Amino acid sequence: MEKGLKRFQARFPEDFKHLKEPPGLWRAVENPIGGEVDLVSQNDKLPHSLFGKINISSQLRHWLTLLPLTQVEVLVVYGLGLGYPYQALKPWLKAFSHRKVIFLEDDMDVLYEFLKREACLELLDDLQAEIRVIPKEDALQELYFKNLAQRFLYHRFFFTGIPSYQREKGGEFQLFKYFFEQSHYFLLVSVGEVLGYAKDFYQNFWGNLHKISESKLFSKLKDAFKGVPAIVVGAGPSLGKQIPLLKKLQDKALIISGGTATNVLNANGISPHLHLALDPFEPSFSRALASTSFETPVIYKLRYNRQAFEVTFGPLIYLNAGFRYSGEKWLEEILGIEHLDIELGSNVVNASCALSGVLGCNPVVTVGVDLAYTEDASYGPGIKPHALTPDQFKSRVPEEEMIYRSDVYGKPVKTLMKWVTESLWYSGFKKTYPDLEFVNATEGGIGFPGIENVSFETVTKPWKKPSFDIRAHLETKLKNASMPVSDGQLEEAMEMLLKSLQSMNETFKVLYDTDKALFLEHNPHSEALEELLKTFQDEPAWKAVVEEFSRTYQDFIETLDESDQETSPAAKNLPGKAQFLWNVVRLQEQLIERNLKIFPEEAFENAPPPKLPKKGELYHGTLEFYWPAGALRRKLDLKEGKRDGKDQFWNRAGQLIMEATYKNDLPVGVASGYTDGGRLHKEVIYDDKGEVLEVKTYNLSGELIPEKKSYHEALGEQADNLGISLESMYRTLQSAAKAMPKKDTQIDKEIKSLSDEIKHLKSLSQKLQTLHKGAAGEIATGDLKEMKQDVDNAVNQMKALSKEIEFQVKDVRKKLRE
Repeated sequence: MEKGLKRFQARFPEDFKHLKEPPGLWRAVENPIGGEVDLVSQNDKLPHSLFGKINISSQLRHWLTLLPLTQVEVLVVYGLGLGYPYQALKPWLKAFSHRKVIFLEDDMDVLYEFLKREACLELLDDLQAEIRVIPKEDALQELYFKNLAQRFLYHRFFFTGIPSYQREKGGEFQLFKYFFEQSHYFLLVSVGEVLGYAKDFYQNFWGNLHKISESKLFSKLKDAFKGVPAIVVGAGPSLGKQIPLLKKLQDKALIISGGTATNVLNANGISPHLHLALDPFEPSFSRALASTSFETPVIYKLRYNRQAFEVTFGPLIYLNAGFRYSGEKWLEEILGIEHLDIELGSNVVNASCALSGVLGCNPVVTVGVDLAYTEDASYGPGIKPHALTPDQFKSRVPEEEMIYRSDVYGKPVKTLMKWVTESLWYSGFKKTYPDLEFVNATEGGIGFPGIENVSFETVTKPWKKPSFDIRAHLETKLKNASMPVSDGQLEEAMEMLLKSLQSMNETFKVLYDTDKALFLEHNPHSEALEELLKTFQDEPAWKAVVEEFSRTYQDFIETLDESDQETSPAAKNLPGKAQFLWNVVRLQEQLIERNLKIFPEEAFENAPPPKLPKKGELYHGTLEFYWPAGALRRKLDLKEGKRDGKDQFWNRAGQLIMEATYKNDLPVGVASGYTDGGRLHKEVIYDDKGEVLEVKTYNLSGELIPEKKSYHEALGEQADNLGISLESMYRTLQSAAKAMPKKDTQIDKEIKSLSDEIKHLKSLSQKLQTLHKGAAGEIATGDLKEMKQDVDNAVNQMKALSKEIEFQVKDVRKKLRE
């Protein structure tokens, strides 16, 4: 025992700190089959034994067949299993010296028992094997797996667990697997983004920079709503239940939302007091287009999707918190903008909670944060995407697997592992702000561990109106939250950076003419390259932007083994370091040059105020918005808060780039999108019920790009597949019936009936395919409406028939078994 403990302490000192005298929940016994030592639980909450009543060697041999061992270099195993898995893995491990196995253990009793055994010394002396202790604290576990993933960022890995841990501790296994794989994925994405020059981020960053001078500064709103309740709104399915009460609370609490949640509120006649605009991704554009919160103050980061920003209206508040890249930090420092050191989390709901605390709100209550598919829905009721982007409201990608967890009422509900881990963020937030009353009033979903779940009505019942009108108070506070930055200062900072980038570009050009070979080198410690980088140390652009790229490149190369540098696709496709940094410099130079041209126009102050006619509290009539130079920007018709009529958008040059028509909030007719040069690039055709008939996209030459499979075409294919599957069942049943010793006339009749129904299903499937071809162009557009009705009828028949056939199959099977 002493030898094992000392060896473990010497090799893994940080992990040894977690190894305390265990409570003795396991007892060593002899496995009844095979005679190996096993552990039997003395606690009802633990599995009966570590390996069960199965031969341990046989069990592990089968386990090995389930692992993709030939495809991985690093195997991460949840569960030490008294060292038996190590012995089973040794042939694989020793076949190549670069292979590694990492055993993760969270049961100190098991680890303690292992270290008692003489056999532990072999594993502890093997530099290809490691034993690591998973911390017990929830708040530390995600960081632990992030650090572990960082170590093996560029290695092929597989995360698994010993059979008993996968079986008996499945929840922990799935969570740890998710932590590791997601950390690995996001780290790779993050590094990949930098190695891809962070183009999307900096396009948004420099493209949105001119907004700062017209913005307010968020930090100046600190404690502006001290003691006022805050309601942080998510877009979850349960939000629909809270809409009536939310409407009554608009004068009692500060309502904060972002992303899709704002669209749900808008669809139900509510505008939040504050809207967060943080997401850099393309769906933000559709959400911004669909929003009707035209006067709601917008808290934003410069990374916010540039297209979405162009169609976002309302007073702007620059959020001086949370850095993604060094360019942000440099900008705030050179402009003298105070920076708030707060943790914003990973999405707008997290950030809304954090910012509520800065505003002095107490309590902070969340609603609509289901983190689950409550009643099989993704979002709250009523949201409608913009006519030109009908497919942008999605809560998951196809690769994400749905899992089941208990909801706040103890009932099973579908969720995603990313939501399970997000729920832990709220628990950490509560610990960070112990004096803040933080309540989850989401009536559904999986809840937040350690956070009280109270009905929305119960938690809000004692609330009274503050001594001021919330919207008027916010407007007053914003007047005193001026940004200490002018257009001239922004322009001056960009011109200084541009001049520095141009100087670096010239240096690279001269060097390229004299030493082209240097630009092919990946070695980050090349003497010639080191000398070059020394000349850049005092350049503003180096400190502001380029140094971060240099450091990430170097870390990437140094993390790779020599063999990886030759074989890794990422390394093989990566230019030499000098070439990479030159590319960074040229891209930044182009982006700043392009966006400096916007500043003269933004300096205009002759734009008329937006026209926002209302009927009561709802927008009613033709709304108009203008560019700073005075040109019309957007024009849309609303009737009592709902779209009814035209919705048009023009670029700064006065070119129409988008138009759609609505009737009672539903898109009808043709929605069209155009390039800045006026070329048609997209058409979405709707029927009079607001359903998509057809989507057409065009290339720069005006040629129609073949569309992806339509919904009905996909249904047709599903019908084909279902028909094949059912036909296979039919043949199996037919063979079984023939093999029966006694002939059953009734079964023969039912099998014949089943055959006829399957033929009918096939004919419907064929009809679907034919109708789709007609809708794709063989039939005139004017007939599409009638054609769609035929398709819908065929689909409904197919669905009903499929269910009927399934019942028939089950019935025939039952009779055959009898």
